[in-house]
Amino acid sequence: MSKVSLPTAPAFMVSAPGRVIVFGERDVVVLGEPRLAVVISLRSYVLVTAQPKSRRNVTLSFRNIGLDHTWSIDTLPWSTFHHPSKRKFYYSAVDSLDQELLDAVMPHAQAVSKNLPEEKRQNPIRFAAAFLYLFLSLGFPQTPGPVYSLRSDIPTNAGLRGSASMCIERVHQWAYVGALCFHDRPTEIDKTLRISSGGKAGMVRRTATGRDPSRDPSRAPSRAPSRAPSRAPSRNSSILSPTYRCPKLRVLLVDTRQPRATAEQLAKAKQLRQQQHEATSLIFSAMGRVSESAWKLLLTAGGFRRPGQDARDAFESLGALVRMNHGLLDALGLSHPGMLRVRELVDRAGAGWCTLTRNGSRGGGGGYGFVLLRPDVSEDVLGQLEWDFEAEGFQVYDVDLSAEGVGVVRNGLGGESGEEIDRETFEDAEDEEEIEERVSAGEGRDGGGWRFWMRADD
Repeated sequence: MSKVSLPTAPAFMVSAPGRVIVFGERDVVVLGEPRLAVVISLRSYVLVTAQPKSRRNVTLSFRNIGLDHTWSIDTLPWSTFHHPSKRKFYYSAVDSLDQELLDAVMPHAQAVSKNLPEEKRQNPIRFAAAFLYLFLSLGFPQTPGPVYSLRSDIPTNAGLRGSASMCIERVHQWAYVGALCFHDRPTEIDKTLRISSGGKAGMVRRTATGRDPSRDPSRAPSRAPSRAPSRAPSRNSSILSPTYRCPKLRVLLVDTRQPRATAEQLAKAKQLRQQQHEATSLIFSAMGRVSESAWKLLLTAGGFRRPGQDARDAFESLGALVRMNHGLLDALGLSHPGMLRVRELVDRAGAGWCTLTRNGSRGGGGGYGFVLLRPDVSEDVLGQLEWDFEAEGFQVYDVDLSAEGVGVVRNGLGGESGEEIDRETFEDAEDEEEIEERVSAGEGRDGGGWRFWMRADD
């Protein structure tokens, strides 16, 4: 394979993990109760290849969602983004979208994936809008047009925050700005992207401005954003407990292919909270206590790593909290029949404990099944369980909690002879494992192999 990048601008690849909300629920945070999120080993990848200066265009390719589009650099709204009142740099403190800038990129984003049915174009348009917003905010019109090739093992529309994982420039704040392009009302967890960028676990709650968060189990100083978020000005602010490494635990994420919440489901959930306000408030409070108990348990992760009774006790304690979390969600009407079937199959196999992740699922319906596996579950039992899931029409992802954070490979992207991974090889790779094998082949050479911002074992 021939060398494909320019000598003065070698190709590089960036990767970041997704994350899953294990404990808590969207409205829990609104009421001041915490949610707990951890990274997972599913990852997103971006390969950036420079082009000659004479090529005045920029290309974004994301085959997962049917996006492959080229824009002329000279026709993009640089003057709007570089106006003195609007200009931002990679080191700028940003935690909000500028609506005028977003409006400026939308006509260009709307031009993508016109070969797709209209109902399937929304994700490509959102990705294109996020990309252009970041490209114009952080780039310059004189920049040679690069080719950005993206691929992700993180399912789209699953609430596993693949969108934020793809936006990994200026890791924390700019990733949040990218996420804002996808979600009109991003969750409080979206403001804690150091969880994904650093490969960690963290707990977040929303509190009245100026009020110290109570019951912080880490007993460490909390940190709040330096500026209020846009789009939904509020007297509330998100408070993030310091993030920590999560113990490496094996879990299954089960996509039941249950449709997202319908208007009818949303109305029923809202009606329940109005009619049973006192009872539902107590359930929300209980969910907060479950999240805090799980956080305390994860902070003392040593028990999960020790053999024998200590590990069994740690898993039993965390498993009980997983089961309780789902019971509380179910009591609020936020579960669905597919999740009930997941639980039946897991219980029958004796494989572990499960809950609904509630990722990105507003008001019930949708969401992934999260199955914490027992450490001693046999591969035969696990294989049968995965077969049972697939027989139900479910899709299963066998992943680890805890993963390396943002990583970059700058030179020697792989190959036995030191060739780079070109766009075709990258996009045609069968899966994440094949990409990782190519990168690993480059380790040991000057500049070869991943350089992680934070490793899972730090």
